[in-house]
Amino acid sequence: MRKDGREIRNRQEWEEQREAYLAFLRHSLYGNMPKWGEAVWGEVISRELCYGERAVRELTSIRIFGGDHEGIRVTIVRPNSMERVPVIVWNCYKNLESCPIEEEVVCERKFAIAGFDREEIAWDGEQDGILDDLYPECGWGRIAQWSWGSSRIIDYLETTSFALPDRYIVTGHSRGGKVSLCTGIFDERIALCHANDSGCGGAGSIHFSGSRFGMGIGDCETLELVYRQFPYWWGKNMKEFADSGKEFPIDAHIMRAAVAPRAILTTEAYGDTWSNPYGTLAAWRAAQEVFSFLECPENNGIHYREGGHGFLEIDWRTLIDYYDMCYRNRKEKISAVYFPKDWKEDEDRFDWKNIRLHYGWHYPHQETGSE
Repeated sequence: MRKDGREIRNRQEWEEQREAYLAFLRHSLYGNMPKWGEAVWGEVISRELCYGERAVRELTSIRIFGGDHEGIRVTIVRPNSMERVPVIVWNCYKNLESCPIEEEVVCERKFAIAGFDREEIAWDGEQDGILDDLYPECGWGRIAQWSWGSSRIIDYLETTSFALPDRYIVTGHSRGGKVSLCTGIFDERIALCHANDSGCGGAGSIHFSGSRFGMGIGDCETLELVYRQFPYWWGKNMKEFADSGKEFPIDAHIMRAAVAPRAILTTEAYGDTWSNPYGTLAAWRAAQEVFSFLECPENNGIHYREGGHGFLEIDWRTLIDYYDMCYRNRKEKISAVYFPKDWKEDEDRFDWKNIRLHYGWHYPHQETGSE
């Protein structure tokens, strides 16, 4: 639905509406990200064979700030072969996160993983860093800065002999999931955007909240709370909504749909109430209207597991399974919930209409039904 209330009739009109959404997100949520016109180059600091010489582990310094500034360190684990593979670009927390099935992901499933400490790009705090000094006009927060850095790492990967072009995957957990969603929205080289337990400002609805049992149950991260705790994550104009009580005019379903027709997957935990399991489900289902309109219903995936906040083995398995389904023609059943290519509205296998999902495409907090 257009802002003036007229129905979107074709892909061109959707792209025009999408651009309007992106402009709003830049202005009111993330801040602006600068255009980058320089080459990004990297220097391999160390290289070793691992996993019985089936894989290569490289520590690479990648210059993303330009000039004489130091690079950021990215650890790349890739198959020890000549073939090009999809690369998972993973923003981590101080290298304290690890992939529990790294050997299988790289050696058997044939992915590369490029993991980096996002705090080498920008400090997770209020103190300004190098990007604030370089681009004072942007008014951007850390989510946008970390996302921008992720795209510069992809710039480097594009120069390598092992990365499969246009098959990049971004992933992250918690605040890292908010980053991967932002990156997936704005960088169209990304084939699959994956956000794990990302909550408010990520895949979780701003206007719907609740636990697995339904609306209004449990304590969930809200726009006001996430801004009060982490104001430096967001663009300077976010204050207009978080402090004043003014309602945010769009919701996570629009952020999710902005990735289409490329693929998006969110992995969630029933016990992670803070990340808003119910609201994330509402946003997922609402976004399906766009994926279906663009004739890619299967590219909108979600998965729930038991337990709490964390990036676990099952989340990683769902990620690589879902990629293989979308891009490697995997046929066997996977654990994610998605809408198959032959899905039709009147044959919806997901009984979403009976779990109190009342939303509209502009004001999903109003009980107006689906527009």
